[in-house]
Amino acid sequence: MAYSIAIIYADQTEAAQDACRFTAYGCKVCAIGANGKDALELARLHQPDVLILDPFLPYLNGDEIADRLEQEGFDTMVKIAISDEKNDRMAERFLLSGGDLFLVRPLDYAYCLRRIEKFKQMRERKSCYDLEESPKRAAIRRLQIRLNMPISITGFLYIQESVLLAMEDPQALHRMTAVLYPCVALQFRTSGKNVERCIRNAVEKTFEEGDLAMLQQYFPHFLNNKNGKPNNKEFIGYLAELAKDQLIDLNP
Repeated sequence: MAYSIAIIYADQTEAAQDACRFTAYGCKVCAIGANGKDALELARLHQPDVLILDPFLPYLNGDEIADRLEQEGFDTMVKIAISDEKNDRMAERFLLSGGDLFLVRPLDYAYCLRRIEKFKQMRERKSCYDLEESPKRAAIRRLQIRLNMPISITGFLYIQESVLLAMEDPQALHRMTAVLYPCVALQFRTSGKNVERCIRNAVEKTFEEGDLAMLQQYFPHFLNNKNGKPNNKEFIGYLAELAKDQLIDLNP
């Protein structure tokens, strides 16, 4: 698909080069800026589908820009930070502030566009079902990001809904097939079987590719047993308890 893209890099030569590459893939580069102020002004003016920026910029860094745009309601805009080097701390700050993707050069443009497509699909689903960012949902999302669960897979949102249901009705965990999966499926107009499969896939990817330190902190028992990962019920139940603990810490 042809997306409108705003590129904000301190290095304008690099910005021009990436603009040419994205244009070659059929995108429309509607704006190029050089600092954090440009990022906010151009995002407000052009309202692009995608904002691509340096994580470190004059005036405002990437996480500050993502946070401001999120507060201003630009939640359908896909926000991507592209760094010259790996920086786990900055990546976490950017994602927790409302950013969507943190990539390290050299940039695979085709892969980047595939991820953008998935994010746009997720945004459409989210707007259709009015999944407001409540304090509970925000706590769950923080946990998912810290575990390095892939945000672009369908199971990411299904797990959020499942954990919310488990927090509100713990008995739903004992009736996964009869209650929990069908309730989530109803929200997304899909089948309970698909919900179960997507959640299982998200759990497997998280335990295969996620943040090992966070997994050891939150799920030490499962990493040490022969299975190596929890089943859907166990994972959702543990996340529900962890999210409750986070909310208590925020509101003692």
